Amino acid sequence: GVSTFGGGNSRFISIPSQRLTKISNNVKSTQAVCMIADYMAALKALRMAKRAGSPFTGMNILITDGFSPIGQAVINLASMEGANIYCCADESKHSYLA
Repeated sequence: GVSTFGGGNSRFISIPSQRLTKISNNVKSTQAVCMIADYMAALKALRMAKRAGSPFTGMNILITDGFSPIGQAVINLASMEGANIYCCADESKHSYLA
């Protein structure tokens, strides 16, 4: 499997196919790399916030920059676990985040 401690120099990895997501052909590789970086940072932050690995179902989570790329990733990942999301963002971004 993939190391939970990183390992960017790995040449080959083996993970279960259900943990993979196909990236559409219309997404540039440079965009995909940025998305992976944002989601990994979000995932690490959420893992640090979890208590004993329990899911976020029903928990309240405050995201202080909900419009940033990492904030968007945190919103997406925490929402998938059923968290109640609260965000801070510039007022001009409120309609996007609602």
